[in-house]
Amino acid sequence: MSNRPIRPILVCMVWRGGERFDRALASIAQTLPHFDRVVLSITGQKFGEDMARATAFQEIHPAVEVICTGAEWPTMQHQAFWVEYLLRSGASAQDWIYWLAYDDEVRARGVEAIVNEAGSWPLAPGTAYFGPWAMRHEQPEHLWAGDPSELLESWTSFAVEGPTELAVEQWIAEQLRQPTYIQMSGSVNPLQSFID
Repeated sequence: MSNRPIRPILVCMVWRGGERFDRALASIAQTLPHFDRVVLSITGQKFGEDMARATAFQEIHPAVEVICTGAEWPTMQHQAFWVEYLLRSGASAQDWIYWLAYDDEVRARGVEAIVNEAGSWPLAPGTAYFGPWAMRHEQPEHLWAGDPSELLESWTSFAVEGPTELAVEQWIAEQLRQPTYIQMSGSVNPLQSFID
């Protein structure tokens, strides 16, 4: 049995990122040691502004992987693209994926609160982690400019009082009664979930 820490692969989906992508990259830079791999997956032109941002980031952090669709693709097609890339580049279906939605930030404080002294994430096989998912309310044309140390509003799949674990069938039934995002930004799932 390996003593290697359990760390997910971070996959950051990028779409017309601009300054939001810059902010996402800054958050990723703070948390690089907490991930086995970091993949920036851009849907857009190979010589566009976001590719320039990604390759500049890669020059500073050479272990970061940058892939690009070459054209703007719908989300599910873009997801299939990075899943195929991971499988071609040595990932296994059992590898954990920390999925970051378009140009979102990693919550460094949250990640640091859960990893142990050896850098392992507390991830159990057969489990998917869906929350908390947090966002700042901002207008599409303006970046939020408040204090980054302020608490963020957050939503999770579970009530504050618990429970913190549910059978998948029960969770799906509850989501169908009160729909929310099943694939939340910042979720951690085995690659097999994305393959399926």
